Amino acid sequence: IATSLIRAYGRANDVQSAMEAFERISPTPDVVAFNALLDAYCRCDELALALILFQKHASYKQWNNLQGEAATTSTLRGNVAGDETTGQRMVPIIIKPDVVTYTSLITALLQLKSRAATKRANALYDEMKKKWWISPDTILVDTILTAMISGGPNGLEDDDVKFILTVLRDGARLEWQVGQYENRKRAVRGILMSCSSKIWKKDEFAFDLVGEKEPEDPLFAKKGWNKIDSGFQLWGGGNVQQTEEGDGDSSSSVDSFLASKGWNDIDSGFRLL
Repeated sequence: IATSLIRAYGRANDVQSAMEAFERISPTPDVVAFNALLDAYCRCDELALALILFQKHASYKQWNNLQGEAATTSTLRGNVAGDETTGQRMVPIIIKPDVVTYTSLITALLQLKSRAATKRANALYDEMKKKWWISPDTILVDTILTAMISGGPNGLEDDDVKFILTVLRDGARLEWQVGQYENRKRAVRGILMSCSSKIWKKDEFAFDLVGEKEPEDPLFAKKGWNKIDSGFQLWGGGNVQQTEEGDGDSSSSVDSFLASKGWNDIDSGFRLL
């Protein structure tokens, strides 16, 4: 119920009430409630406060320090300043984040479309994998790739390209519907070939990606639709042959000459798609 209240307050742009509902959860809020709170702050354009909450309640350093003390669940409490009214020491809530936690923050950061925000999103993604050992899901991969390549190749720097390639490489280990991952590879390939940064040439995965041939559509291959004769002719009427010696006009001999050279058999390169 408390988590539903937090979400409702977030949709109503009431982050103060959302925070109060979060703090009233007993004995301790879980990661689902925490994710709802972060989402509420991000919805209300309070990203800075969301990041502060993240550092306060999902600090890997604090979690790691408490692991040796009483880490038996995904929610821990650690000691901080004393409570003046009770004389007891207050304990903050330390929550182990999940992929949804990072998706909320990274999505909000990338929506800012600034260099600093993109750098912070990259750092969070790196922290998620290397410190918490959390793997991305298809939603996070799609979120990052869409945000990073939606503006086209202009303005992409070396760090941006590395970020894109890291995420795409991680996506290869996920389960996608048929053709979905290929579509994402195709989109990234187009960006790499057009952007000013050539850092991808030093990356084996990226180099192979750019060198890949587009897979032929099975239906088009079956129907032979990419082999349609364009009817292209340099001039004349095609393979008109003289039926009798001296019969026919000059175009006939010209066509015969073209036919002997195969010059009217040029592939037009026409493709339906």
